[in-house]
Amino acid sequence: MWLHSRQLALVAIVAGAPGLAVAADDWQAEVGAALGKTGAAAPGGIYRVGLPRTDLKVTLDGVELKPGFALGSWLAFEKMGDQGMVMGDLVLTMDEVAPVMTKLAAGGIEVTALHNHLLRNQPFTMYMHVQGNGDPVKLATVLHAALAESKTPLSAAQAAPSPPPPIDLDTAALDQTLGAKGANNGGVYQFSIPRAEPIKDNSMHVPPPMGSANAINFQPTGGGKAAITGDFVLIAKEVKGRLLLAVTGLRDAIAAKADHAGAGMVGYAGMLSDNIERIEAALNGVYRLALGGTAVGTALMRPPALPKRRRRRSAKLTGLPFVSPSNKFTVQGAHDALVQLSGTFRTLAVSLYKIANDIRLMSCGPRAGFAELQIPENEPGSSIMPGKVNPTQAEALTMIAVQVMANDVAVGFGGAGGYLEMNVYKPLIIFNITHSIRSSPTDVQTSASS
Repeated sequence: MWLHSRQLALVAIVAGAPGLAVAADDWQAEVGAALGKTGAAAPGGIYRVGLPRTDLKVTLDGVELKPGFALGSWLAFEKMGDQGMVMGDLVLTMDEVAPVMTKLAAGGIEVTALHNHLLRNQPFTMYMHVQGNGDPVKLATVLHAALAESKTPLSAAQAAPSPPPPIDLDTAALDQTLGAKGANNGGVYQFSIPRAEPIKDNSMHVPPPMGSANAINFQPTGGGKAAITGDFVLIAKEVKGRLLLAVTGLRDAIAAKADHAGAGMVGYAGMLSDNIERIEAALNGVYRLALGGTAVGTALMRPPALPKRRRRRSAKLTGLPFVSPSNKFTVQGAHDALVQLSGTFRTLAVSLYKIANDIRLMSCGPRAGFAELQIPENEPGSSIMPGKVNPTQAEALTMIAVQVMANDVAVGFGGAGGYLEMNVYKPLIIFNITHSIRSSPTDVQTSASS
């Protein structure tokens, strides 16, 4: 019944019912007063308020950016019966993000995203996407308090509009190419292109003025050239070709196609393949048996055929290519081959630790993190934070990796602990190597299948 009433109200407004039109004007005026900045009515009964950051002087690669290019905060209010909804984007400097977010959270307005639209711009700016439900005037009051934590210009009085500067671009060609008509907003040629299908949020229609339209901005830079920025509204199946940001040293590096994000996974596969080759190469030394060396490798009182006979028997029982070395002093007085084998397990553990941590970073969020990977919901994350998904498999893998690295430390000390012609640390060495062997395959398989 509530949805039906809302639809009837919108139809009546469009039809020009006088009583309803006055009511709409009343609530919009109250929202403007509470926010401290008046706006304008938009199609669909939306009240949209522009909040350009005219206080900021932002440059990017030597170009001073106009507020309409990428510095335009905005809020859109929609009245729904006794309640309403607000959505919008707030342009903030880095030092403004935390205090504004704190005020919004205290007032019950949700921050749905926080990201940058530009790279290398000075001062650096962020876009904070907000959404709230409730009485529109109360929502506007909360937003006013939050915006007061920034230097966003707020003024109830509107200066007389002045003609925008001319656009030094072939706007007719742009209109024809994009199949839409642009508009001059303060010297920036802007396009707002709705999607063909309606966008809904929790079964509620989100009209283009609420932020569901594709936005493309052209700012002339001289000589028929322009700086370009914009937002594309995509559904899930269209996201494949998007850009992802490569990060080095925990700093933004380059943007790459999402298809290339798979290159990271290919890199992980290459790391694991290299580790397998290292382990297989290290086994060649382990296959050398000291059987028949007797007294410190001298073969004292040993039947001549014993080493070969024991080697063949061991190879038959295990199916492994054991060999009988000619120099048995080496394999009895030191266990360097086992130390090397343990070192390859440590290298594998280092690789797995890095991979697991990358997965944790790329899946963190979804709002205050990278959110580039979606991990399976294997168990509830928290009884007081519903919907939170913890990277438990990646966390478990990092712990196993640390244990294998620690095992290698013990093996290294054991290998160095032999004196003269005998090393008595073999129990320590064997225990830690077998522990590493038993841990790694099981946990890698568990993490991969999860």
